[in-house]
Amino acid sequence: TAAAKSVKVIHSQTRYALTGTPIENRLSELWSIFDYLMPGFLYGYDSFKKEFETTDDCEVLKIHGDIYSNDIIITKNDYEDFNLTHPVTIRRLEQDLLTKSLLFIGYSYKDPNIQSIINNVRQLTDGKSQTRHYMILSPEKKKNSQKLQKLWIQDLERYGIHVYLLENGFPELAEMLEKICLKSKGKSVFVTGSHYDASNEMAKKLGKKLHKIDDLILNYGHSDGIGKTVCSSYAQKCVKSSEQLPAHIRIFANPYSLCDKWDNQDALLGQLTAFREDLLGKTQIMIAFPGKKGTLSEVKIGLKKGVIIVPVFYEDDDFKAEILKFPEITATLEKYANFYLEKLLKNSVGVDDIILCLESILN
Repeated sequence: TAAAKSVKVIHSQTRYALTGTPIENRLSELWSIFDYLMPGFLYGYDSFKKEFETTDDCEVLKIHGDIYSNDIIITKNDYEDFNLTHPVTIRRLEQDLLTKSLLFIGYSYKDPNIQSIINNVRQLTDGKSQTRHYMILSPEKKKNSQKLQKLWIQDLERYGIHVYLLENGFPELAEMLEKICLKSKGKSVFVTGSHYDASNEMAKKLGKKLHKIDDLILNYGHSDGIGKTVCSSYAQKCVKSSEQLPAHIRIFANPYSLCDKWDNQDALLGQLTAFREDLLGKTQIMIAFPGKKGTLSEVKIGLKKGVIIVPVFYEDDDFKAEILKFPEITATLEKYANFYLEKLLKNSVGVDDIILCLESILN
């Protein structure tokens, strides 16, 4: 604002900032305050905005806690005192309602806290918020409750909240959440495999073909061999097409790449796991070429993170035997791309088969 710019040009030895809210309405306001008090502490605004304000991460907010929480909201008094006991949570949710798309799960028309929060948002936006939200509800069983729920659903539309009634219970909900989780990661692919197989022709062709998938993001784990070959080929296609590499490639650290003598050392597997937690948390699909301990460790981490594993087999070797020990890998392939699974088990997968498999999953 003009006021902020004017204040910042005043030279002084000591600076104070007074804020009228327990937590700022926007992160930009927090940046502005620190930029006055400690210029440069939170970087320039463009860098701050890119790092903290714009994110593709999917967050889970349990505003009423859970059975493991010390302050679970469960009694009538808990609900009535929520505004007093959880002011930061309320302000955070109000801000998210204005700037993000939310999915509400496990709420009822009897919940006073949600009603109060969305009403505040409507007043803040004068009823003109363009952000779309969603809510999943179980249908009420009693007739009177059904009428009240129907009226509440109609009322929620005023706040931009579209309601889906879950007829078939939790199995359907689990499947929906799985799809939402995958979609939230975008069209992100990570390719792993042997560190020693740097001249793999299949990997080179794969990198070029991946470029044909619109909006794909390649997560590169800073590994030699298969991963580097695919990324190099993919990057060359991006540059030839005059595309910005940061929009298509994300690079993550790898301890094994720091020293040639460290290849395949068990002592570093724990550190590899720490590095890969972040990478695989932002990956929807992992293409796993044959590899050793590091590759298998990445596959295990990927499965824990809900990543879809697309293996590539050359022959009936130890790598194939280890991968087939995970029934969830073959079950997922059977669900999304059964044709690929059939070829995979015969060791006859080609680059075009991998691309078709990816497109079947991504679409």
